[in-house]
Amino acid sequence: MVDNYFCMQKIISIANLIKLPYLFVIVAAEYAMRYGIMEPMLTINGFSLQISSAQFFLLVLASVLIAAGGFIIYAYNDIQRQRRNQPGKLIIDKHISQKTAFTAYIAITAAGIGIGIYLSWVTELYIFGKAFAIIASVIWFYSSIFKLYAGISTLVLALICSFIPVFIGITEIPLLNAAYQKTLIKYDHSFLPIMHWLLGYGIFSFLIISLHDISKDIQEFFTNPIIKRRTIPTIYGLKPSKIILISILCLLLSALLYVFLMYFKDKLSLFYISTTLFIPGLILIYIITKGSKKQHFQIVQIFNIILLLGGLGFTLIVRNIILTKF
Repeated sequence: MVDNYFCMQKIISIANLIKLPYLFVIVAAEYAMRYGIMEPMLTINGFSLQISSAQFFLLVLASVLIAAGGFIIYAYNDIQRQRRNQPGKLIIDKHISQKTAFTAYIAITAAGIGIGIYLSWVTELYIFGKAFAIIASVIWFYSSIFKLYAGISTLVLALICSFIPVFIGITEIPLLNAAYQKTLIKYDHSFLPIMHWLLGYGIFSFLIISLHDISKDIQEFFTNPIIKRRTIPTIYGLKPSKIILISILCLLLSALLYVFLMYFKDKLSLFYISTTLFIPGLILIYIITKGSKKQHFQIVQIFNIILLLGGLGFTLIVRNIILTKF
């Protein structure tokens, strides 16, 4: 019984270390981009996806492994600060040794890059191996260097996350161009509209992750940690941080309004965007404006998740509209 308890504790610790819920979001985002955006836009024009389902699964697996490795090395490089500030939440050194954590980081990251190299070989598209190696390097620099600089850490993290939707396009479209070259020339067609949609989701991801990271830093600001990181709240204060959050939200809501007015004027889209994106966004602005405690910004984090899931869920609406109305 005791052995089972410690085994369960170990599993929970590992899940917390690699941020398992975030990994599920990465999987959901990549599949949403492929089957909610790309596939229907290709289908209505008589084209089909060139990366097979098995190859795409490997692409997603590599993304998850690189991300999991990133979470491990971030925690590894953050041991001293967390030991002083939040000893109760410490995982490395408490449930997992530093040696095991670093070995796991090397193994998981190498596996992700290895899968990328394999995909480069089978598809003859060499961006796979290069991209995963570059992303892994950027994540390492983020965890060890960039996180020390206020604002830059948020920018780098948001850029990494915004690359996820775009990456699905830049790995698929070169293969589509090669497969349908004659058709594209004959009918003066291109796959740029697909990239525009994926880029739009990349911008959405950038804004949501920026909201998430800054609001997380504000929560830490309220705890008055012993070892402080150089974050926007600690350097510039609470009020400027709140102004940045509200500005990001206003930009996000303005972009969503533009997309709705330009591309979606049906009742279903109006209802969905209003209930999962606009209304939560307006509530967020109110909470941030009035927020003066750590608990207020914990609520902000919850609404960030609602916005993120709402944005991913909207790909189902997009898929339905494309396949039924075009």
